[in-house]
Amino acid sequence: MILSIGRQLGAGGLEVGKQISERTGMRLYDGELLDEAARESGLSRDCFKRVDEQSHHGLGIGIFGMRFPFFSEGSSVNGGALSGDELFKIQSETIKKLADENRERGCIFIGRCANYVLRDDSDMRSVFLTASNEDRIKRVSGRFGCSAEEAQEMMKKIDHQRTAYFDYYASRTWGKASSYHICLNTSVLGMERCINIIIENLLQIK
Repeated sequence: MILSIGRQLGAGGLEVGKQISERTGMRLYDGELLDEAARESGLSRDCFKRVDEQSHHGLGIGIFGMRFPFFSEGSSVNGGALSGDELFKIQSETIKKLADENRERGCIFIGRCANYVLRDDSDMRSVFLTASNEDRIKRVSGRFGCSAEEAQEMMKKIDHQRTAYFDYYASRTWGKASSYHICLNTSVLGMERCINIIIENLLQIK
């Protein structure tokens, strides 16, 4: 089974993913996905970090004529610039590869359009997590050690980036119910109940 978790910043997506991973043994991929994409492509992790869940294109990274294992034979980066689209393609192939490698054990992907990339995979289930503004501010402030005002500004910026990234690559609407199998509010339901709903109902693991 494969689980894709979309989330607002501060809604508890990573916490939910970690708990599900611990309870089910499913492999969790968040920032680790960038490491895998870098290892598979031979590029620096910074290349992927620079456009992580951001719809930036035409990045002037200055890589000339480099071939990548996920492009067709003889293909290369044109004009010395590796575009966001090309990085997205590499990352998408990494997601598919990890899903296949972990099919028996199961795996969890946090964000990064995994539900779109794996849309044709019958084993994939997707969830979007939201929460109240108050709870989100509290989580973000605690995680990054910032003020409530700084947390709110960070939430606005990161959610805007995630929206643009998802809407561009998935041609769907980020956070809209029709883009996922289920949407859950961690403030209304509580973290524990959300985790149980995902495990027992969405993944159907008893």
